[in-house]
Amino acid sequence: MLSIMVITLFMILYNRGDMVANRDHQQEAVAAFNDAPKIDPHIYKAWYNKGVTLCQLGLNEKAIAAFDKAVEINPRCHKAWYHKGCTLDHLGRNEEAIAAFDKALEIKPDDQQAWYSKGNALAHLGHKEEAAAAYKKAVHLSKKNKPSDSNFIREKLLN
Repeated sequence: MLSIMVITLFMILYNRGDMVANRDHQQEAVAAFNDAPKIDPHIYKAWYNKGVTLCQLGLNEKAIAAFDKAVEINPRCHKAWYHKGCTLDHLGRNEEAIAAFDKALEIKPDDQQAWYSKGNALAHLGHKEEAAAAYKKAVHLSKKNKPSDSNFIREKLLN
């Protein structure tokens, strides 16, 4: 009986965090996502969503810590690896970002956004050939998944 109550309370807090975040009240969402892991710290989605919300608030180091916790609980959470990579890239920590994108791509090799973002991080480091290869992979995947994205990525290749 107690475990059902704990799960119910967790879901209320988790869903509250999700709802609040979707209404652009990130500070409230962070508070709700802070409470959810206290009830069950093994729910990686709460840590992942907390990381996304912290990113939106510009609290990048805290976001990275939340993404780290998410992948510690579930190393196969490719979204947490991807968002960690984006946050690291935003901070100019490009080599770490590339490592995070590589982890995301190990899990989901057809993730067009991860290939594109990896290309950006490589370009920031001046690795033009490797960046071009990552962008080409993203173009290939965009043709299969979402053709409207391929023109945008092609423009990136031309610059």
